[in-house]
Parts: sequence; C-alpha cells; structure tokens
Amino acid sequence: MRTTGAFTRAWNLFKLSWRVASHDKELILLEVFAFIITIIGLAVIWLPTVFIGWDFSAGEPKSAIAFYFIPTLLSYWVAGATFTFFRGAQIAGMHKRLTGGDPTVRGSIEDIQPVAVKVIQWGIFTATVTFILEALRSAANGRGGGGGNFVVSIFTHALGAAWNFLTFLTLPIVIFEKLGPIKALKRSGQVLKKVWGTQLVANIGSSFVVFLLMLPGIAIITLGALAGGIGLVLGLVIGGLYLIGVGLWWTLVTSAYQAALYIYATTGTEPEAFAGADFATFFGQKKDKGKATTI
Repeated sequence: MRTTGAFTRAWNLFKLSWRVASHDKELILLEVFAFIITIIGLAVIWLPTVFIGWDFSAGEPKSAIAFYFIPTLLSYWVAGATFTFFRGAQIAGMHKRLTGGDPTVRGSIEDIQPVAVKVIQWGIFTATVTFILEALRSAANGRGGGGGNFVVSIFTHALGAAWNFLTFLTLPIVIFEKLGPIKALKRSGQVLKKVWGTQLVANIGSSFVVFLLMLPGIAIITLGALAGGIGLVLGLVIGGLYLIGVGLWWTLVTSAYQAALYIYATTGTEPEAFAGADFATFFGQKKDKGKATTI
C-alpha cells in the first residue's frame, strides 16, 4: 500500500474522530477540571519552598537539593494522576458514545470510579517514566559536553516517543479490562500488534494536524510581539487562549480515536461511527476474522 494512501486514510480517520467528538463537546470540561485540580495540588506542594526561601540556582546544600527533588517528583505524580483520571473519564465517555450511549460529564466520572485506583496508579507510573527521562536530560545538560548533551537529548526524546506509542492503548485497557499498570502494559503490547500501522500513521498525522491548528495562535502572538505595547498583551492573551482551546479540543478528539481503536483492536469490528476509517488496511494490515482479541 502506498504511503500517500496511508496518510489519506489517516486524514479520514481524524475527520471521523472530530465528528464523534463534536457530539460531546461538554466533555472538554473534564480536562479543565484536571487543570484546576493540578494547579491547586502544585500550589500545595511548592508554597512551602517559597516560605523556606531557598535559592536553588545559587548552589544550596545537598539538603536543599533533596528538598527540591521531592516536590518535583510529587508534582509529576499529582499532574500524572489527575490528568490521567480525567482523560480516562473522557475515553469512557467516548466509548459510551461509540457503543450507542449518550455520555455526560458526571456520568463519565461515575463510569470510571470503579477503576479509579488502577487509573491513578497508571497515571503515577507513566509520570514516573516521564520524570526519569527528564532527569536524565537535565543531568546531561548539567554536566556540559556539547555533543554528548545532544545525543542524550535525542535518545531521551526517542524513548519518550516510543513510550507514548507503545502505551497509547494502555489507559483504555486499564479502564475496560480493569487491569493494573504492569498487566495493562503487557496487554497493550499484545493488542498493539494488531493495530500498529494505524497507530503509527495516526501519531505522525496528528502531529501535522495539530501544527496546522496551532498556526493561527502562533501568528496572533507573533503579530502582537511585533506591534509591542498593548498589542503584545492582546496577542499573548488571545493567542494563548486560542492555543489552550486547541489543546483541550484535540485531547477530546484523541480520546474519541483511542476509544475507537481500542474497540477495533479488541473486537475486530470498527465502531459504526468509524465505518469509513478502514483500520485493517493501514500498512497492509489484514483483518483476522474470528481471531480478534477479546475482552
């Protein structure tokens, strides 16, 4: 199958995801809730360091560095657990929509409550992986070395991209199969073998689409910066709000796609709303009738 054909199908896939997400725009509030709760959690974690008054950039004692390490790790955990929980609620809502239901914000949160502990555990787990990758990158930058830093940066970014690719279906598996982080991660690897082509093209395609969607916001901020004064303020506010809106909306669209891909990967059948996506033909994948992975 030609690469251009794969990207054409990927574009169609995102149009279908967009259409599904459009039915339940109110689920964007779940990401807003996650943002607000995370900000509150980070404030609780970091305010004590403000009162202590340590200046970490000035080379404080090791005790101060250790005290900085702890709230940083806690921050990753709080953000990871919170955003994963509400993202999981979004996916549960999109799954309900694709299986004939009518999701609501409250209903989506209630649907995920029976597996809330496992979802939060997964959020902390993946946040820890992200923290380790960022720590490796920071350590390399702290040592200096020019070319070595570049290699480490490329390596850690590649690991991060691979991690995101391999774990794309892990959260739906945690939610719908009620598995813990380790078992869900192993299960995700098994399921991904069926849809790796779809997910690979979708990852590349999503980056391009998001970039296009962000261009107006970037242009507004750039024009504001060139204008200066009040123009800069207006550019930052309007452009910033636009970019935040794009991020919130795209998260919902991705949740719709995740739910659809999970349904196909575990049943071998495309949801009715994704009938034109033709998941099975990405990179020459073939439908394995009668041998689909089951829940």
